[in-house]
Amino acid sequence: MPRQLSDEESGSVRSSLSGRSNLSSPPPSTHPNRSIQAAASRDDTPATGTRHITFEPTQPRQREDDLDIDNPDKWVWNTYGQYLVTKVTPWAFNRKDGGKTSFEVNLAEVQRMYLVQLRIKLAHHISRWEKSGGGLTGSLSSKGKIDANEGSWEEDLHRYVQGLQDYDYMDKCSQTSRIDPFRMSGESKLDRIILDTSLGNLNAEERGLTMKTRDVRRWDKNMRAIIPSRTDNRYKRLFSRVVVSAVGAGFLIGPMWLMMLKTGLYVALISTSAFVAVFGVMMACVLDEHIHVLSSTAAYAAVLVVFVGLRGEASGEAPTP
Repeated sequence: MPRQLSDEESGSVRSSLSGRSNLSSPPPSTHPNRSIQAAASRDDTPATGTRHITFEPTQPRQREDDLDIDNPDKWVWNTYGQYLVTKVTPWAFNRKDGGKTSFEVNLAEVQRMYLVQLRIKLAHHISRWEKSGGGLTGSLSSKGKIDANEGSWEEDLHRYVQGLQDYDYMDKCSQTSRIDPFRMSGESKLDRIILDTSLGNLNAEERGLTMKTRDVRRWDKNMRAIIPSRTDNRYKRLFSRVVVSAVGAGFLIGPMWLMMLKTGLYVALISTSAFVAVFGVMMACVLDEHIHVLSSTAAYAAVLVVFVGLRGEASGEAPTP
């Protein structure tokens, strides 16, 4: 049976234990991490009205090859949407309209985005056929079965062919017409009102509209029809025919008068070469087909050569330098 301690013995034991505890722990003022712990304890309990700032990892920007085949709209927009809307400014020497800005929308880019979406859908059809080994009847779902809710590959292929034809038509209109009907630009007052009303709240810096298309020399003050009337088209076609006939007559009569008034071998050679070269450049600017440019230039050169030969026979002697 253990012996019980007396009051004096228990008091001495408590005093010795308290002395050991004081020796094992450093004084509060000399503790090396005391200030850090105190600061940490103060930070753990924020004061009233204190604002916490949390840093979250930013979303990585979608790369050009990050394509979701089931939802390609975002990828198509990130790839081609930057060319859809741009800024236009008046001409630098136009002091009246200096500082004004507007927008320009290229509707042909919308058609290009539509064609890219159709290409993705056609590639999706082909990938499903390859994975499932199915036939070419109807549209295949992701499980390799016919899905009536999805567009058939025949319809998508027809839309793609029709879209290419429509894009060729847009290209021809931009070349033959003075005003491109598939481009909405702020230089026209009508388009400027439409674009400023529709895109007026668009932040150019956030959207990335830092690339300017061009400085517009003509900043219209009055309304001008984008698509002319039938009467205007009739008079414009008549005027263009008159201009073409006048230019053709000038290219035929001009060298004839020159070679009749200025005789000599070098005059005939230089004038014929110069007129044929200028005529060929004009045909290259007007005509689209290569064979048409070549045939028209060759026909004009043949006419001048025949005239030079007839002139030599009429004079009865070879041209003298």
